[in-house]
Amino acid sequence: MFSFLKPREQPQLLTCSFDQNLVYSAGSEITGVVHFKPDPTITELRVSMRGGQHSTYEGPPLSGGNRPMSDIRFDVAVYFHEFQLLWSKENGSALASPDGSIDLRFRFKLPTMEQQREDQIVLPPSFEGGTRPPATSRGKGRIEGNQIGSTLYLIKVEAARASDPAKGAQERLLLPFIYLPPETVSSDLVPPPIFPPPATAESSLPIFPPPRPRDEDGWRTSRRVQVVKEGLLRKPGALEITLHTPDLPAFPTSHPIPFYLHLLVLSPPALPTSPPPQLRIPSPSSISLTLDRLVLARAQGFQQVSLQQGAGDGLSVVDLSKEKRVWYGEIEYREQEEETSDGGRTLVGRWCRGVSIVGEMKFEGTSVGPSFTRGPKDLLGCSWTVSLHIPQKGVGTDVTLDKLLPVVLSSRVTRDETTEGSWEGGRMEFPPSYFEAAGGRAPQPYTGWVEPGGGGGGLTRRRGAGGN
Repeated sequence: MFSFLKPREQPQLLTCSFDQNLVYSAGSEITGVVHFKPDPTITELRVSMRGGQHSTYEGPPLSGGNRPMSDIRFDVAVYFHEFQLLWSKENGSALASPDGSIDLRFRFKLPTMEQQREDQIVLPPSFEGGTRPPATSRGKGRIEGNQIGSTLYLIKVEAARASDPAKGAQERLLLPFIYLPPETVSSDLVPPPIFPPPATAESSLPIFPPPRPRDEDGWRTSRRVQVVKEGLLRKPGALEITLHTPDLPAFPTSHPIPFYLHLLVLSPPALPTSPPPQLRIPSPSSISLTLDRLVLARAQGFQQVSLQQGAGDGLSVVDLSKEKRVWYGEIEYREQEEETSDGGRTLVGRWCRGVSIVGEMKFEGTSVGPSFTRGPKDLLGCSWTVSLHIPQKGVGTDVTLDKLLPVVLSSRVTRDETTEGSWEGGRMEFPPSYFEAAGGRAPQPYTGWVEPGGGGGGLTRRRGAGGN
């Protein structure tokens, strides 16, 4: 993903490791050790911590000259840059091991939430942007395969040589680490299951399904109606999908979220005296609810929104093939108002039959990160949405509803009164490219990082060459 981060073999001169391979949060201390083998040409050894965003934009080809020209734009925003001088040739007093190497420790502290608010920048989580769909004449999308953007936090170790001080560091290591902000919604706010799972496989369900959750009781309703045609000569019917979920500002990724899914199959318009048709009810095992990602990227004033289907590793938020809490209704006739082609309303009668499914969604995929909005000083924004897909056999049309349920996912880092954040439940999985070491000459996006001038540490925010 980071095309400007090229993997290479680690130099024998330097090795570096963290004391703990954790997910870090606001106020966390990052400690580690640099294993350094002094060289007569090395004058000093520096270590720095920095974080920022990189974004790209490429619109439709620009016409001009004999061939179209690509409209490619880059942008960089740096949130902080803090560094330390670990060792210098003039005052090198660290004890060397028998093989002549030196172990040098470093310690940094990430800004607390209070410091971030004072600085008017809330650090977004570590993020890997992926690809965007092909560009169109309206400028939306991007040729598949190019990066959208990334939020990167890293420790950088540099060994400067006296042979050419103008070029600065000749040996360097980049060690990205994962940052997640504290959770915004506690799992204590999540309501209990609508109906508890059966104790055993032989346990029976009540005849009627539980009542549907109401919006006035702290739930929200997502409803869609999809026209469905089951044959070449048959009139189209409809499928009404209703999904009830808790009305929370965000869903904790560490806690199951209860839901109530109701599917209502509607026949073509019919009279009450007509015989009831055979309505094909979707099997729960054929229904998939997957997690997709929406990414907003801005570069030099141009922005695009990309829907990345299956960005959460094609994560299915619930396995309905194993769900036992399913109730099938009887076929019945009903009349209701429907919108006409000219925007009016008319009373239409249809035969219908429904199925109700109760369960819990899980957003615990290792590659699923928290949502974050794009502020005035940020380049990227990320949100998630649940999409529904029901395949139809034969000549019927499949039912696919993108963005059925927009969701805001909260961080899995628990907030504590005495510490800014802690997370002991495992680790996040990011693409290998997030942890690639840099090597060789850096292309244009990387040149936007601004090195702090002079000594001293502290929280330093610098703008890149294409910053906003």
